[in-house]
Amino acid sequence: MATGGIIFFLCIRKSCLKKWNYILSAILVFVLVCVGLDASNGLPFLSRMVDTSKKAKLQAALTSKEGITISYDEKSLTLTLDKTGLSAKDSKGNTVPLTQTSNGEWIIPFGSPVAARFMEKDEALTCILQLEEGSLEFVKTEEGYFYRNEDGKLDIMEKIPKLDLHGLEYLGSGRLYIWSRVIPMLKNYLLIGSGPDTFAEAFPQNDYVGKLIYAENPRRVMESAHNDYLTRWVQTGFLSLLALLVFYLWFFKRCFSFYRNCELQTKKQQLGFGCFLACICYLTCCFFSDSSLYTTPTFYLFAGIALASFTT
Repeated sequence: MATGGIIFFLCIRKSCLKKWNYILSAILVFVLVCVGLDASNGLPFLSRMVDTSKKAKLQAALTSKEGITISYDEKSLTLTLDKTGLSAKDSKGNTVPLTQTSNGEWIIPFGSPVAARFMEKDEALTCILQLEEGSLEFVKTEEGYFYRNEDGKLDIMEKIPKLDLHGLEYLGSGRLYIWSRVIPMLKNYLLIGSGPDTFAEAFPQNDYVGKLIYAENPRRVMESAHNDYLTRWVQTGFLSLLALLVFYLWFFKRCFSFYRNCELQTKKQQLGFGCFLACICYLTCCFFSDSSLYTTPTFYLFAGIALASFTT
């Protein structure tokens, strides 16, 4: 809406300057209504403007043939399982003593002590860590150590390429978390992409730690980037995205050059100008959402009307 408002002002700035008092009054009323509605619901939106980074105690969890390496509350330990229970070593390979409570839980001395339950489940040694962010279940098999997800699937936990946003990944309803994992992937899709509707397969779904912290559910499947431009880059490649951006820029240049000097005297011009603003709003929304079967055809319909109002 803000982008559309800016383009609207740039195109008919002469008329806007003549009626600046009415426009300013309308903007103030709109802002007051929005603030009032937000305040009546506990300021859920305005409070985000002063959000601070989310400091999670869980930093990393990796599985290998040798053990389970957990970085938690500024301390890293490698856990191993055997018939007698749990063992732990620090980053230097020194054995770290563990204690057991009266109910059989093991206490792991991270920066903040973590309780762990040890058991034999499905004929495999199992350890369940009770972390502040949630529970993680690990299993020892003949092939090594694995994470057992909520669907019962055994999967490896490995280091995921990512951008460090210093705890701000949760902003935008978790969009920054997704983008921080997608951007390092882009170099793999310069010529061709992963294929239409294959984003879920290309995304590192085994980033269970990241999803536990920022998506609040390690089981969640990321099906899109919530950014149409990033999704297209991954699925169809950078060249495909570049071709689309060339069309968008051509469309904007043609329409903006016409409507900024147009008096909007006819209904046809007024309709075309409205469709042009709608297209600008759509292209802006694509930075935070994905195209769909319902919105994309409407965009091209409006784009055609905006162009036809001065080319036919």
